[in-house]
Amino acid sequence: MPNDIWTTPPDFAALEVPTAAKMNLNRDDLYALWLAMTTGSASITPMFSAGVYTPTLTNGGNVAASTAYQCQWMRIGDTVTVSGKFDVDPTTASVATGLGISLPVASNFGAAEDCAGVGSGGVSSNNVAGGISADVASDRAGISFTPPSAANQGWFFVFTYQVI
Repeated sequence: MPNDIWTTPPDFAALEVPTAAKMNLNRDDLYALWLAMTTGSASITPMFSAGVYTPTLTNGGNVAASTAYQCQWMRIGDTVTVSGKFDVDPTTASVATGLGISLPVASNFGAAEDCAGVGSGGVSSNNVAGGISADVASDRAGISFTPPSAANQGWFFVFTYQVI
């Protein structure tokens, strides 16, 4: 029911409280409706949603190629958590590397800390970690790391952000 507009039916009394039975809604949608009505918003967004998506990856510095895999996400209110995997083929080992990850639910980042998370990857037993933060200019997540090798590497990640 995302982005549906709800208006009060003409036969509702001005002070009548809509109930789930009257509207055939589940508890979460009823809460979203109540929130929309009490805040004056005409838009109803479910409080809980989840799904899968394949992100668009944007190669940054020191990236020759990258591959996205299907990732999962869940949204509770305005907080979205994403986890998944990508492969990256660094141009050079031991050089700062960056990769952009599109979001499953759009946001308008204003500061690097509006999105935060971690990733881990590398080759064989030589795994390294990377930090994920908001790419404010492009409204996407960005991971930065220093690869241990120039070989193609699988990375797993998780990040959380607010829908702004």
